[in-house]
Amino acid sequence: MLGFEEKALCRKVAGVLELSAQRGYEPAAFMQLWLNSKTADNLFCWNFNDIAQSKQYLLHSVELEYNISPENDGYLQNREMPQVMYWGGYIFMYISLDENRKPCNMQKKYDINRILGCYDTLHSLSTKVAVDNIRTQFVY
Repeated sequence: MLGFEEKALCRKVAGVLELSAQRGYEPAAFMQLWLNSKTADNLFCWNFNDIAQSKQYLLHSVELEYNISPENDGYLQNREMPQVMYWGGYIFMYISLDENRKPCNMQKKYDINRILGCYDTLHSLSTKVAVDNIRTQFVY
């Protein structure tokens, strides 16, 4: 079970990914970029320089790392995508911290796209129950 600081970090990551959807990035593609980014790794490693930054700054760091902008992506989102990305960001960071697994290794173990696709079912569960389901049903 994660403590207060870890859950706060999960909420910060969730906010960054929610913002990415609001800015127009395609969710599955951006999630892959995020999980492989230096920014996600820095947060996982408790780099206080990144932890202290705003979600806008963290998103901009990923944009600079991959040389992307919402104008280049051109994804037309539906209204639910920011909620999906918020939940996905929270859950993936939660599992990452709970398993002590770097974000870049999450997609090697779990079917990220399928998990995001099951948002309607999984998001209504408690975090613990959702994580338990993901660990049993969404492993490669």
